[in-house]
Amino acid sequence: MPFFYVYSPDDFVGGLPSESTNATSGWNSLTLKPGATPTLIEMVDDDGNFDEVDASQVLAGDINLDGTTYAAGSPVHSAYDLINSSTGLKVTSLHFTGDGNNGGPVHGLIATEELLPGTTYTFDINRTSHLKSNPSSEYVACFTPGTRIETQNGAVPIEALQPGDMIATRDRGYQPLRLLLRTYVSRERLVTHPNLRPIHITAGALGLGLPTRDLLVSPQHRFLTISPIAKRMFSREDILVSAKRLTALPGIFVQDSDDPVTYLHFVMDQHEVIFADGTPTESFYCGPMAVHLLDEAARVEIDALFPGLTTSSEIPKPARTIPCGNQQKKLIERHRKNHKALLNYAF
Repeated sequence: MPFFYVYSPDDFVGGLPSESTNATSGWNSLTLKPGATPTLIEMVDDDGNFDEVDASQVLAGDINLDGTTYAAGSPVHSAYDLINSSTGLKVTSLHFTGDGNNGGPVHGLIATEELLPGTTYTFDINRTSHLKSNPSSEYVACFTPGTRIETQNGAVPIEALQPGDMIATRDRGYQPLRLLLRTYVSRERLVTHPNLRPIHITAGALGLGLPTRDLLVSPQHRFLTISPIAKRMFSREDILVSAKRLTALPGIFVQDSDDPVTYLHFVMDQHEVIFADGTPTESFYCGPMAVHLLDEAARVEIDALFPGLTTSSEIPKPARTIPCGNQQKKLIERHRKNHKALLNYAF
C-alpha cells in the first residue's frame, strides 16, 4: 500500500485549478505558499499506477484536507497532470470522492519532486491523467549492487554491508548503518516504465577522477557538487543534484537496457554525505517524496528503528541544499557550457 504526500488547495496561492473537460484551465503556474506542508496519505492500489477511473484506488485511513475529512475507503481518482517538459516535474491532481468522472474542484495534488514553499512552478503541458503512465514507484533514490561504500574497514560492496557497520561520512566521521533495504525492478516493469532504468555514471565523469569505477544508481539518487558555479548560484559551493539531471553531461546516461535491477536503500540516523566508489553522494533521505514510495515492509522496518518517522509531518533536514529540478538543470547547463567538472575542489 503506497504512501503519498498530498498538497491541498489551501497550500497554494489562489488554490488549485479545477478539472475542466479532460484537463483543466488556468494551469500555467502554481505557487506554493510559504510554510505549506503536505499531508501524508496511504492508499490501497492493485497496480501501482494512478489513474482517473480506477475502483481499486481507495484511502487506507481517514485524512483531513483543508478542514474536510475523507474517510478510509474513500475513492482516490486522479484528474489532470501538469508537466514541465524542460525540468521533468509532473504534478497530478486528485479527487477523494466520485467515480473518476466527476469534474470541478480537485481535493489535492501530488508531485514527482518535493515542492518548495514560496516557490512558483510553471508548466507547458496540461493533460488528462486517464490512461497515462503515473507510476507510484517512479522516483526511488538508491544504489545498485556492486557499488563500493567507504567504511571504517575500507571500501565494501554495498550488498555486503550489515546494520551496525561504520560508514565514512563527510561531516560526522564514521556513523553506523542502520538499515539496508532492497527494491527489485523486473524486466517487465522496466519495459512499461523505462523511467525506472538506472543512470550510468562513467568512471571519472564527475571530475577529480571520480567515480573511481562506473556507477549505476536510480534516477533520483543525488550526488554532491563542489564548484564555484554552485557557489555563485546558491551561495554555497556544495549542493546535491539528482542523477537524472547529470545525464546532460558527457559520460552520464540512462542505461539502454531492460535487464532487471535491484536498488538498495542506505538508511542512517540522519541524511548524510557518504562516499560511493570515492564519490561524495547521499544516504537515503527520508523526505516525503522518498518515504511514500517505500513498500509496506520497508516502512515497517524504518519505523521500528525510527518510530513515527514515516508518518511525521516534519520534513527531515537534508545534509545539503537540494535545489528544485529547474535550478539543478541550470547548474548542469552552466557546467557543460563552461566545460567545468562537478567536482572541482578536493575534499
